[in-house]
Amino acid sequence: MADSKLMQGTKALTLATLASKMLGFIYIIPFVPLVGEQGVTLYQNATCLIPLF
Repeated sequence: MADSKLMQGTKALTLATLASKMLGFIYIIPFVPLVGEQGVTLYQNATCLIPLF
């Protein structure tokens, strides 16, 4: 019984993670033409700092 709940929770978290990654990818596609090369560089530099906080 506990394994079943564990597997259900694992599946839910996996699907949520995949959905989040897909939404993030969809966000980046129009972002690049809007901000240009310099904006993308600044964005990437800022996202590298996020895990530090």
